[in-house]
Amino acid sequence: MKIDMIDRQILNELAQDSRLSMRSLAKRINLSAPSVTERVRQMESYGLIKRYGLTINYEKLGSPIECLVEASIKEGR
Repeated sequence: MKIDMIDRQILNELAQDSRLSMRSLAKRINLSAPSVTERVRQMESYGLIKRYGLTINYEKLGSPIECLVEASIKEGR
């Protein structure tokens, strides 16, 4: 699949807000809603768009600290 500048604009907009309707997305990039819908479907079927996500504000949930831990295991210990 060849990705052009319009596809890149679509990906950029969806990265900012994956809940955009096809109509809203089309308005943002000045293309018709059916054209945007077809392009998004092609990118989904090709596997370029793997999933749509959610970012949680953990601070608002009362967990202001986020921590990543990496551990290495040597000789089964």
